Amino acid sequence: MTTIAVLEDTASLRELLCEILASRGYTVTAYENAEEAEPLLQEPPDLLISDIRLGNDNGIDFVERMRHALDEARMPPVLLLSALGSEEDLLRGFDAGADEYLTKPVSMGELLAKCTLLLARADKRRAAQTDSDSARLPGGRTAFGRYRTTGKLGSGAFGAVYDTQDVQSGARVALKVLHALRGNELQHRQRFLRESYTLSLVDSAHVVRILDYGEQEGRLYAALEFVEGPTLTQHVARTGPLAGSDLVSLLVGGAKALQAISKQGLLHRDLKPDNILFREGDPAQPVLIDFGLAKSKSDHMLTQEGTLLGTPAYMSPEQIAADELDGRSDQFSLGLILRYAATGEPAFKGLSGVQLLSALATRRVTFPDTLQPALLQCLQRMTQLEASLRYPSPEALLRDLEALAE
Repeated sequence: MTTIAVLEDTASLRELLCEILASRGYTVTAYENAEEAEPLLQEPPDLLISDIRLGNDNGIDFVERMRHALDEARMPPVLLLSALGSEEDLLRGFDAGADEYLTKPVSMGELLAKCTLLLARADKRRAAQTDSDSARLPGGRTAFGRYRTTGKLGSGAFGAVYDTQDVQSGARVALKVLHALRGNELQHRQRFLRESYTLSLVDSAHVVRILDYGEQEGRLYAALEFVEGPTLTQHVARTGPLAGSDLVSLLVGGAKALQAISKQGLLHRDLKPDNILFREGDPAQPVLIDFGLAKSKSDHMLTQEGTLLGTPAYMSPEQIAADELDGRSDQFSLGLILRYAATGEPAFKGLSGVQLLSALATRRVTFPDTLQPALLQCLQRMTQLEASLRYPSPEALLRDLEALAE
């Protein structure tokens, strides 16, 4: 059943909206302020109707928070209600992610018409996206003869990831497919297959499992377990920075993930908050995902000189210098992730481009002095500029973390 959330601080209007929408068969939930509406950041409705101004709160700010907390596929259409209808408010609203607006007093006929239109547009957009994406894959909607696609989870320079159901097992699966052009290049084909095979050998609750991989009609694919839960970025946007035992649990899980991939000779090379999922929303169950830039230690193919691979805000100094990498580079990135988890901000907020890369390569990373001294000491060692001063291995890091947990 279609769900609509109403965020309105005027009780009489809120009740009227709920009554009218419910009479048309919608399931309606109502909220007086942004604080009450926090659950929508985890379980979004099919449509959000929000007042632009909510007394002491700001409806536009909530819409913007929702846009940052949800991925594009889950962001609902937004209908703004405005008493003033000022150009500045409406521009801010559209910039935050709103789709339509109504001025008060609200015409119920116009309200219902706009709700119908927005919901229809959203359904059409999702269907068109799914059909368009599926048509490009061998087998169409049942890709590779086994995976029924329901939408796209994301796309990058090397491939795309689809939300699918395995028709053989009935399980929900994340299907990663190498782009056709990349698949025509021998080095990318070899790397995709080598890393799929190597990842299939990794056995850890903190690393996404690969269930199947292969090739059909020249397209390479890998089926990965679908991990239910928000990314670290989404979790922090919804509930704020982590603290105490949650931070330690995140670091222990991250270190175990690095230990597991290191045993199989893998470097991730793109650790960042978006690539850490919390299984079932639990910070004690972090899962490392997205091995699109991973490199096997047995892979002797050279990266093109001067090419930066990774996400700048979470790169190690040796990544920036394009030096030879080992597991201590991933360790540095994990330390930066913990800093983000503890503060809600990257290490060098406000910097970008050359300035950001220069800061990461030359300036010590600072951490809040409110952290436990033993945890602070671990993080400071993990983020030393010189790789030789960091922990020599994930096992060495875990030994310190075991003592910290005790």
